[in-house]
Amino acid sequence: MKQRKHIVLIFAVVLPLIVLLIAPSPTQAATPNNTFGQPTYITYIVKHGDTLASIGRQFCTSWQAIYTLNRNVIGPDPNHLVAGMAITIPANCHGGDCRNVYDRGWLPHAQGHITPPNHYWVIRGDTWYSIGKRFGVSVNALRQANGVYYPYAYTWVTIPCLKPISPTPVPITPTPTPPVVQPAFLTITSPPANAVLPHTFVVSGHGGNLPEANVVVHVKDEHGLELAIQSTILQGPNVGVGGEGDWSVQFTLASLPAAGVIEASSPGTNAFASVHVFFQNTENIDYTPGQCHINIKANAIAYNNPNGAVLGVFPQAITMEALRRERIDNVDWYQITVPIDGTSTPAWVPESGVESVDSGC
Repeated sequence: MKQRKHIVLIFAVVLPLIVLLIAPSPTQAATPNNTFGQPTYITYIVKHGDTLASIGRQFCTSWQAIYTLNRNVIGPDPNHLVAGMAITIPANCHGGDCRNVYDRGWLPHAQGHITPPNHYWVIRGDTWYSIGKRFGVSVNALRQANGVYYPYAYTWVTIPCLKPISPTPVPITPTPTPPVVQPAFLTITSPPANAVLPHTFVVSGHGGNLPEANVVVHVKDEHGLELAIQSTILQGPNVGVGGEGDWSVQFTLASLPAAGVIEASSPGTNAFASVHVFFQNTENIDYTPGQCHINIKANAIAYNNPNGAVLGVFPQAITMEALRRERIDNVDWYQITVPIDGTSTPAWVPESGVESVDSGC
C-alpha cells in the first residue's frame, strides 16, 4: 500500500511538468506568422466598450482564440476587459496579412467616407465586393467582421485591419455622426389642381432622394376607390444616388367619375404629393364624310374647343356637315369647319346652337 502511494505522488508531480512542456507560452504563441492562410499576431489596445467578441469580428477571429492567448492578462473572467489593456490578436483577415489592407481610393461603387479607426459609411450601390476591392479585404472577411450577408446603404460597417493598431493607449473615439441625408420629396406638376381631365391624360412631376428612384402613381375617385395605378422611375443623371429628376405616366380610364384625386408616393419614404381633379364624362362619335349634317341656328356661337374660346357668331341659320360629336357633361358638341381668313378652321357648336340634326347623326 505504501509503495502505491509513492507512485501516485510521483505521477501527480510529473503531470503538471508535462502540461507545461506541451502548452506554448504567450510569447511563443504571439510570434508573427506571415505564411499565406495563417494569422498574423498583432498587439491591440482595448478601448472603452470593447468585448472579446467585437474585437474578434474586427480581425476575423473568435473570442475564444483571443482569450486563449491572453488568459494570463485578462484573468479568469473573459468579460473583464479594461480600457488600455494590451492583448495579442490573431488577425485572420485577407490571408492573415493586415499590411495589405489600406484605402485605395474611390471606386465607381465604393465612394463612401471613412471615420477612424476603421469605419466605412456605405452609400447606395455598394456591395461587399466593391468595398473589398477598395480596401483589399475579402468578401467573407467583411461578412464575418460585420455579421451581415450584404451591406445596407447609409450605415457604418467595420473594415478589418484598416488601420494599424498602436501599442500605446488611444483616446476614446466619439460615436461617428452620420452625414445629413436630405429628405425624399415628390411633386405633381401636371395636371394642376382642379383641372378637368379626359379619358386619357398624362400625370408628371418632380422628385429627389428616392430609394431606387421609384415613383408609384394612384388615380382614385372622390370616395377613395382605386381606379388605376402605375409605377415609374425618376429620369435624371444622378437619381440612382439620391439626385433629383422628373417622372411621367399616362392613364386611360374606361369610365370616369365626376371628380377624383391623383396621388404620387415612393415606397419606403414619406415622400407624397396629391392633386384634386375633375373628369369629363364624354361620348365621342366620328362621322364619315357626308354622314351627318346639322342645322345651325341664327346667332349661334362657334368655339375653338368645347367650352373653349369664342371664334365667332353665325349671322343667320345655316346647314353644315358635322365631322364629330362629343358628349361632355351631358351636353352634345358638334365639330364643323368654318372659313376664317380663307382657311378652313375646326370649330365646335353646342347643342343649344343647333336647330336639328339629320338622321345620319
